[in-house]
Amino acid sequence: MKLLSFAAKIAAQKYNILKRYQFGCVARRTDGALVSSTNHHENHQQFSHHAEARILRKSDIGSILFIARVSKKDRKTWRTARPCARCRKLIEHHKIKEVYYTIGPNEYGCWKPGESTEVTRTIK
Repeated sequence: MKLLSFAAKIAAQKYNILKRYQFGCVARRTDGALVSSTNHHENHQQFSHHAEARILRKSDIGSILFIARVSKKDRKTWRTARPCARCRKLIEHHKIKEVYYTIGPNEYGCWKPGESTEVTRTIK
């Protein structure tokens, strides 16, 4: 998944000493444009600074999200980036088509908002 790897690279670009993990999010809008966001903000406790919440301001109905979480230690290793309950509600409200998120090294999940099942896949 090239766009999931791209989201991981965006997450790794900035270093914030207050965060254990770096998040990056890329959205492919329906017009084909790519927009990105991170969780890199000084006031990291506010919900509105989650990468998913921030990317929704730039995306449109039917967009596809790619969310990556990388370890702060090496800034490369994928970690679980499954959206939190509040972000999931926002994603559903914004009528996002699909969400891909990192689970672990070479592993990702796929969730279609509105459906209860999620699929886990491995990159070979």
